[in-house]
Amino acid sequence: MQARRATYGPALAGLCAALILLLTLLSIPLPLGYMNLGDVGVFLAACLLMSGRIDLPIRRGALYAGLAAAAGGALADVLLGFAAYAPATFVIKGLMGLGCAWLLRLFPGKQRIFAMLAVAPLVPLGYLCFEYFLYGPTAMLNVWANALQVLVGAGLAYVSAIALKV
Repeated sequence: MQARRATYGPALAGLCAALILLLTLLSIPLPLGYMNLGDVGVFLAACLLMSGRIDLPIRRGALYAGLAAAAGGALADVLLGFAAYAPATFVIKGLMGLGCAWLLRLFPGKQRIFAMLAVAPLVPLGYLCFEYFLYGPTAMLNVWANALQVLVGAGLAYVSAIALKV
């Protein structure tokens, strides 16, 4: 029985990575990238992996959430033709998933929106730094879109997590 439980975390992380990939593939093109629903999956992965439904230690649940977010987001970049963004996405989304999962232990239940909003600035700031390196001041064009994307993602994930009771 214990051996079967040991596979729940990695299996759920793999499913979350697939969910993030699919939600990211639902995208709207922008001048320097695209807008998508992948952040909903990142936040939901953190909620699912940190919920009490599976018996994971806090560090392991947060690590799985970060890895699922990193893998799903980076793979979507490659599949959508933005392979140059994949390393940055791996780091930004990985930190976002890890940070959100870690903060969820401080903000349980309906307060989880605060954990999501606390890590939300990682997306516009992370991509601004990366795009500034590539495009210079033109990178400022995507800040508003990245901020809107992550805030909409946090709101939809919050509502979804309540509906799913995680």
